[in-house]
Amino acid sequence: MSNMEVSPDKYFYDTSSLLLAGEKLFEQKNNSIFYISSITLKELEFIKTSYNKEPDIKYSARLITRLLEQYPEKYQVIPHKVDNEEIIIAAGFAINDDTRILSDAIACNEHDDIIFVTNDLSLKHIANCFFGHKMIERISEEEDGYTGYVEV
Repeated sequence: MSNMEVSPDKYFYDTSSLLLAGEKLFEQKNNSIFYISSITLKELEFIKTSYNKEPDIKYSARLITRLLEQYPEKYQVIPHKVDNEEIIIAAGFAINDDTRILSDAIACNEHDDIIFVTNDLSLKHIANCFFGHKMIERISEEEDGYTGYVEV
């Protein structure tokens, strides 16, 4: 066995996966950090004040922003740069906030091997073109027991 230390996986979360990970992400005891895009911060602020978002999503966004403020050592924000979008455009994909976040993850991956985390099915398929299946994960959603009806 070598004395070389294995570096822990580094994760890059998009907005949907960050909202689903919630407090669990900040409760981890290891010293590894995770990455998010500055676009995600913008989206979280929008969700918190949006009139057409569900209350539970708005609550999750408020919780995450408080945790980001409380634990700055747990994450690193990758500032969005328009130049990062060139790889997305060259692959023929439209530019929107999801692909902007992906472009920031791709740029981050050039400096530090990461695992991209998304629960957005469309974004997952686009990300697969750049990361491959083994470098993409999703957050498990808890079953809430919702059946669509109420027994009276």
